[in-house]
Amino acid sequence: MKTNKKRLYIILSSVILIAIAVVAILMFSNNLSFGKNDGNEQANQSFYELIQEINALETESEDLALIEYAEDLLNASKDVSLDLLEQEIENTENSTALRILLLQVCDELDLSPDEELLQKLINDKNTDFEIKRNSMYLLEGESETDSLIKIARGDDEQLAFHAIRELLSKAPMQAGEIADEIIATYDGTFTFKTRGAIIAKANQLRLVPDEKEIDEFLALCDNVLQNYHDAEDKTAVGIVTHALTSGDYLTHEKVLYFLVDCEWIDPISCSVGIEKHKDVMLNLINKDMDEEQLSYIIKAMEINPLSELSEPLQEIADTYTFSAESEELQQRLQEVIIKCK
Repeated sequence: MKTNKKRLYIILSSVILIAIAVVAILMFSNNLSFGKNDGNEQANQSFYELIQEINALETESEDLALIEYAEDLLNASKDVSLDLLEQEIENTENSTALRILLLQVCDELDLSPDEELLQKLINDKNTDFEIKRNSMYLLEGESETDSLIKIARGDDEQLAFHAIRELLSKAPMQAGEIADEIIATYDGTFTFKTRGAIIAKANQLRLVPDEKEIDEFLALCDNVLQNYHDAEDKTAVGIVTHALTSGDYLTHEKVLYFLVDCEWIDPISCSVGIEKHKDVMLNLINKDMDEEQLSYIIKAMEINPLSELSEPLQEIADTYTFSAESEELQQRLQEVIIKCK
């Protein structure tokens, strides 16, 4: 049986977001809601009647209406064959919104549409992007990873981004290899593939840390931040910030130093990143650490004092052999110990 897959809204727009906020609390989900929908006057309509009615929706009204139709179409679809669902998904005379919704119905009902159909939808340049993406999420079996890798290396930048994201959990090392290919050709233009590559590379380095590759990755991050920190579109800065501060990907001594020194990452995210590096700092704190390492930890605690570091730092203050030139460092150490308490 296939695993649960992420389903997406049919059309992302501010109208949908407002409607969802009113109808249900779905702010942390990319799904179209298939929850209980009591009292809906479409509830008893047949599958065919629902299809006709959804197809007849005006473009400007279908976003809101589809939220109401989702549950009824899901229930009606339980009584029809997968073959019929596939026919209606493939039928280009149906509205794009209906075809996407039927793909999501298949996912919700744990049905597996024919792979040939899914591949056809994904590879057809004339197919709507949302149909492609929802079809991609329904891929399964032995060929799923190969298909995702092919999509990730393909020409559709936006779809490639989502394929790379899928590969993070299904084949993280292959995602890292694709990231290397994308990063190697990075020319300063922050594309959808670049987004996926930064996240995938951070994840790969979390699994298999490599000092040289971490240096190269941080150099790339620094390049992106310097080039895009004042851009109106904050996507590039946001992706790099997320990769370095979320704790879901790479945590490392060098990343900590980067965060402490970087002027392009906002203070709140920097503080979060420092907290995510708590264990890194605890492992660094010992009598054999050098003063540069201690200095970075002090800088980090000046930004975000953590109570868990108070006692280890106090022990350093009591036992560490400082150089003759470190009077200022010792003073700052005492100050952050107080802050951490």
